[in-house]
Amino acid sequence: MALRQTEEEQAVFDHALELVAEQGPMSEEEVNSLSVLEGADLARFHDVWSKLPAGARARLLVALHGAAEQRLRLDFSALNQLALDDPDPQVRLAGLRSTIEDQSPQLLRKLLDLMQSDPSPEVRLAAVEDLARFTLLGELEHLDAETVSQLRALLQEVVRDAHQAPLVRASALAALGYFSDTETAQDLALGFSDPILRLGAIPRTPKTTFGPPPRRRWRNSRPPKATPWTSDQTLPICHKYLRLTEIVLRATIVPTSDEVVSSTCISLIRLQPS
Repeated sequence: MALRQTEEEQAVFDHALELVAEQGPMSEEEVNSLSVLEGADLARFHDVWSKLPAGARARLLVALHGAAEQRLRLDFSALNQLALDDPDPQVRLAGLRSTIEDQSPQLLRKLLDLMQSDPSPEVRLAAVEDLARFTLLGELEHLDAETVSQLRALLQEVVRDAHQAPLVRASALAALGYFSDTETAQDLALGFSDPILRLGAIPRTPKTTFGPPPRRRWRNSRPPKATPWTSDQTLPICHKYLRLTEIVLRATIVPTSDEVVSSTCISLIRLQPS
């Protein structure tokens, strides 16, 4: 509720904040009042929420995300954005896991910052994994050229950074797989020559490559009719599919670990359209 036009609506919001402070159960109406917060209302929520223990802050985000999945009109993006600046890593993780439908430039910038500088390797990993959907958007030309260039360059830096956690580097390598340019192809070839990165990157290929993200929220009363994939949409997917196929072929010729071969095959199966 972005605007509260009646005293009754304001009273519901005020009571919801009291229940947040008390960590008490909220009614559907009170949960709804926390949707699409902005301005002074968002500041009031943050003032109350930030005083809770870290575990309680994280649990509230998880609960609100669950409510948004059940009631399609709810939008807690502003609250998730607050969580990404939280001092506790479990709260930042809860925020990251609730941002799957947010495609805003503000979130993209924050994900890049978390990937590079967050002190928690788990948070850095979650940020990189979330960036994969932005690389696909970039390859489909839904992001401007400057943003795509920055996204690609920062992911490449992470892949090449030997001081980063191996799984973070591997996830960055997997995210780069959506780009079809020559420089990225060279980075992929170099990255996959490293057994640790190869084994870590292959299973992280998104299971939802074909079709929309899981549990996509439709703002209308019913989801739109399915439409065929266009050539522009399928091209980056085919690029990734063919690259993984090439890895499998090389793995059958050049001796390598059974783990790498089986992980690659599993990833190829996941790429098949359902």
